[in-house]
Amino acid sequence: MLILAVSTTAWAQNFGGSPAPWFHVTWNNRGYGSVPTIEGYVQNASQFRVTNVRLQIDGLDGGGRSVAQAFGWTFGGIAPGDRGYFTAPAIPGATAYQISVASFDVISSGGP
Repeated sequence: MLILAVSTTAWAQNFGGSPAPWFHVTWNNRGYGSVPTIEGYVQNASQFRVTNVRLQIDGLDGGGRSVAQAFGWTFGGIAPGDRGYFTAPAIPGATAYQISVASFDVISSGGP
């Protein structure tokens, strides 16, 4: 008996340029509390159930220049048409953020 497991990692840069048609990221800055954070959602507009969604988080200063870069993850898998939640520590000195999907794993096609 032969059992074969296949895992596919999809790097956003390899989908003909921008992953924008597949994912939409929204976020809020929670600058209060003992640890300031940013939190938000990644909307999955693809036909695939995805997991291990890795986010590139670029912290920008008031002039739009990069202050620092960090990476984060969404929690759990995201079904087609659904969204996944994320939270990450705020970047010191950043007044705005540019957040994009850096990579993800395809679990399956179709619905839940």
